[in-house]
Amino acid sequence: MNDLRSKEISFLLNSISDAVLFETQEHTILFVNKAFCNFFKIEADPSVMIGMNCSNAAVESANMFKNPAFFLSRIENIYANLEPVLNEEVRLTDDTCMYRDYLPWFEEGILHGHLWIYKQAIAIKDVLSQSEAQRSFYEHLINNVPADIAIFDLAHRYIYLNKTGLSNDETREWLIGKDDFDYCHHMNKHISLAKNRREKFQEALRKNETVEFEEVNLTRDKKKVYNLRRFTPIKGSSGKVEYVIGYGINITRIKESEEVVSQNYEYLRELVDSIGQLVVTIDTAGNIIYVNPQWTNITGLTGKEVAGKSIFSYMQQGVSGFYKNLDLALQNKPSKDLREMRVVIADSN
Repeated sequence: MNDLRSKEISFLLNSISDAVLFETQEHTILFVNKAFCNFFKIEADPSVMIGMNCSNAAVESANMFKNPAFFLSRIENIYANLEPVLNEEVRLTDDTCMYRDYLPWFEEGILHGHLWIYKQAIAIKDVLSQSEAQRSFYEHLINNVPADIAIFDLAHRYIYLNKTGLSNDETREWLIGKDDFDYCHHMNKHISLAKNRREKFQEALRKNETVEFEEVNLTRDKKKVYNLRRFTPIKGSSGKVEYVIGYGINITRIKESEEVVSQNYEYLRELVDSIGQLVVTIDTAGNIIYVNPQWTNITGLTGKEVAGKSIFSYMQQGVSGFYKNLDLALQNKPSKDLREMRVVIADSN
């Protein structure tokens, strides 16, 4: 009876047009149908494949696909997650589109095997036409977002990269299934870029949270470009991290504005240091934060010596004119949320 049941199942699976493969949890092939052999151009009878290692078979057939590296890395990712996959698009070298299903077989909570099904795109074209239109719509939006958006597998290989991240279509397509070390080598960029990104990527996975960092690159004319980047782990329905989203935005204008503000601050500081009037900055408790050189000229004490000390102790030591003008400046009590106050005392004469 068991033999008859096996023959019935074999007959049914060999009668359908979809390519079917079933393997054990240890990746030993238990069944393939004729359609599977036809799809992968295997001239031998399906029975010849029984007992073969499925992972090795995947490596041997990877060159049939448009991006072999990504084909293999995606299979590794599916094995790791053990989550059902339905109607996942895969493309062959001739740009033919196929759809892949994957189902893990559990019995009483124990994994017993893996079921793979490959379907001709034309067979489910009508079913997926609406979702394909939605996918194209969202892909168009993502490609036109003014930010770098990338999706990585857990080995930090690119699964997707939008046009803002890399505008050259050929290079962007080439990068899928590869990592930043491949990119740096291909584009003749310093390897430190890839090392820094890998370190932040691994930190995001280790902490299971978004990691943010700034990156500085040089254009061809040696101008600095600043980018704020983030790696965010994405969990699947099982609660395990399945992908990592990379996000980057150009902050060059912000950084340049900060540099201008910093330069202006230094200019104003030099101006304050050079004027002939005494300038003191204190907090709301009266403790000294800053004094200009004129303070040192008058008191003989440097800014380091008086920093953090009470201005009132020096007021007692000062001349009456100094005390009078400073007292006038402090008559208006500062608000509680005011952290510091600048007092400028001109020569009372």
